[in-house]
Amino acid sequence: MPVAQIDGRAIAYAQFGPTQGVPVLLIHGFPLSGAMWDDVARVLGDVLGYRVIVPNLRGVGESAAAGPTAITVEENAHDVLGLADHLGIDRFVLGGLSMGGYIAFALLRQAQGRVVGLILADTRAGADSDAGKERREDLANRVLTDGPAAAVGAMVPTFFAPATYQQRQDLVDRATAMIHGIAPATIAGLARGLALRPDSTELLATITSPTLILCGSEDSLTPPAEAEAMRARIPNARLIMIPHAGHMSNWEDPVAFTAAVASFLESLR
Repeated sequence: MPVAQIDGRAIAYAQFGPTQGVPVLLIHGFPLSGAMWDDVARVLGDVLGYRVIVPNLRGVGESAAAGPTAITVEENAHDVLGLADHLGIDRFVLGGLSMGGYIAFALLRQAQGRVVGLILADTRAGADSDAGKERREDLANRVLTDGPAAAVGAMVPTFFAPATYQQRQDLVDRATAMIHGIAPATIAGLARGLALRPDSTELLATITSPTLILCGSEDSLTPPAEAEAMRARIPNARLIMIPHAGHMSNWEDPVAFTAAVASFLESLR
């Protein structure tokens, strides 16, 4: 996996498709790695010919190690922009799922003019409630004490629609293995950074790029009502629900998810 130096910090990334295709940057969720995008990225890049770039955020995979102090969405957005600069990419389509969506909002606050299309999957615009912030800190502390297994227990049952969780052990095992591959300090730092993220609701009305919103119809973490609220506020947004899917809609129905993204990218040509 290639590595870019962003302000002296190594950020690893994967590339799919031709180097001259339309650039699409996809940001992963918490507490996962960029590999969560592999199924979608291979089709978009290797089959449909888009240039797909998937970074691993700070402390994830081959990216530079990170400590347990807060890794903010602003810092991650800065790294993504630095990666685009490193690759000579001025304007790009930006996508993110869950935490990736929060980072996408931060990137829009930093450089909205560089984003020609926006994909928001299973995410929300609002900040954490006080109770949500307490849950983030509790998770950070438990992971530092008990390791990634604490994050598996807290997160994986909420990732999927109930039927998926009960019947698709392959997906449960995939998520479990991915979380176990991330250092406890990174999980803690990302959790604490998410608790600090600002409310992006007022940003929505200022988004000028065409926007695709995707949401699993059975997403319990960022429910369909959150997706509909974003669609209502973003001027040029389209919402597509993924039936019978939960928070990891790109895994639960990769065919429907990828087809929606491909159609959106084609509309931007």
